[in-house]
Amino acid sequence: MTENWKRPDAHLRSRFFQPRFTVRIGETDVSEFASNIVVFEEDRLPHARLTLTGGPFPQFDYLADVAVLRPGSEEPYFGGTITAAETQDDALILDVFSVSEFREYGVSPFALSRVGAPDLINMQVRGAGFSRDRVKLGKELQPTAELFEVAVPVLDCDIESALTLNPSVRLLPMPEGLLHRFTGQTNAVDELAALYRGAKAIAVTHVSNVTWMSDAEEEGVSVIRRALDWLLVLMRNGASVRSDGTPASFRRDDVRGFLRQSSVAIVTGMQSGRSWARDLRNPVRAGEAQLDRTIQAAPSAPTDERSSQSFAAFRRAADEQLPIATRVSAIWEALEYYAADVRRQPSFQKHELRALRKRAVDGLTDDQSRRVEFAIAQLNSSSLQERIWHQASLDGVRVSSGDRNVIARTRGYRNALVHGGGVEDLTRGDVNYAVSVVSRLLLGGARSRVREP
Repeated sequence: MTENWKRPDAHLRSRFFQPRFTVRIGETDVSEFASNIVVFEEDRLPHARLTLTGGPFPQFDYLADVAVLRPGSEEPYFGGTITAAETQDDALILDVFSVSEFREYGVSPFALSRVGAPDLINMQVRGAGFSRDRVKLGKELQPTAELFEVAVPVLDCDIESALTLNPSVRLLPMPEGLLHRFTGQTNAVDELAALYRGAKAIAVTHVSNVTWMSDAEEEGVSVIRRALDWLLVLMRNGASVRSDGTPASFRRDDVRGFLRQSSVAIVTGMQSGRSWARDLRNPVRAGEAQLDRTIQAAPSAPTDERSSQSFAAFRRAADEQLPIATRVSAIWEALEYYAADVRRQPSFQKHELRALRKRAVDGLTDDQSRRVEFAIAQLNSSSLQERIWHQASLDGVRVSSGDRNVIARTRGYRNALVHGGGVEDLTRGDVNYAVSVVSRLLLGGARSRVREP
C-alpha cells in the first residue's frame, strides 16, 4: 500500500464528506458501501484512499476505472485506477491513483527541434496511454494546423530509386544525416539511430490540416503501416504466371523477404519547421509479480491443445508492449477457443423451421426467397458473445455489466478494423480491464473441468 500519506486539502476533504456522493468502479455503483474517502497529493499528483464497508460487495474488477461523482451529476470529483487493495475486518480499503499511466509507462528516447511545450506535453501524455478526451489543453495553446511530413525507416529491404507504394506513401532510399537537424542532442540521436541501423529505405507520407504533432504522427504511421503491409502481400506471391498470363521472374530471397517497419518516426511541420524524432514504443514499467497462495492454489492448467492455444493467445493479449490492435485480436482468439464447445438449445425445431420457411417465401421472387431462407437458417445460431456469456454461466463465473461492456467494446474495435468503419478509442487501461475479464473466464473454465466427474 502507499506510504507517506499527506494531509488532504481541507476544502477538498470537506466536499467529500458531504452526503450522497456517487462512487463507481467501472459500471458498478458502490456508493452505498463507500464509508470514507480521503484525497491527498503524493509527488504532486492526486491520490485517494477509498474505504468500502458493509459487504457483501458487488462484483467489480480491480482493473476498471474509479470515478467519484458530484451529487446528482456526472461531473467527477476524482477519477483514477486502483493500485492496491487490502482487507481489514469487514472493510475493503482501496488505493486509487489518478494518473497511473505515468507510473506504468516510461518515456522512450526522443529528439526535438522547434517543438513547443504544448506539443511536447501532448506527446508525453498520449504516449503514456491517455485517451484524447483526457488530454485537455486550452485552445489558446493549440498550434496552427498545417501540413506534416511523417517518415519511418524500413529495415530488411533495399531500393535504388524512389517507389510509389500508393498515392500517399513513397519508399525512398535512406538519406544521409536523417537526424542532423537535432543538434546538441547526441545521446538521444545515437539511441534513435541504433533502432534503424542498417536500414536502406525510408517510407514517407504527408498529413494535411493537422494541429497536433501527435495526431499527425498517429495518422501518418498508420498510413505507412498499411502501405507496407500491402507491399509484403505483393512480395510473398510465388506464382509463376502473372495475372495477365505472362511468366514472372523469380528470386527466392525476394519472395521470402519480410519488411520490418522500424519503431522510429520523424514528424515535421512543413510550415513551422517543428520536428521530432522518437521511438514509438513506450517502455512498460512492469511490476514484479508476487505469486501468492491464491495463484498457487489455483487449479492445474488443462493440457488439451485448444486450451494451450487459448493460453498462448492470452499471453499476447496481456503483453503491454504490443500495439492495442494486436492485443485486441489476441483477446478474441482466446475467447473463440474458450467458447468453442458451446452448444445451446435450439430455439426452433427442424419441423418448425420448415413450416416457417414454407410460409415466409410464398409469393416472393427467387432472390427474395434466398434471402429469407438464409435468415431463417440463422435463427438457431448464436453470436460469439452469446456463447461466451453462456459458457461463463455454465462455469459459474460472475460477470458484471461493466465486464460485458468492455468485452463488447473490444469486439466493436476489432470489427471496425476488419470490416471498416469508425474505430472506438480504446486505451491501454480498457484493454488491461478486458484481459482481466478473459483471465477470469479461462480460470473459471479450468475450475469447471476440475469439478466435472
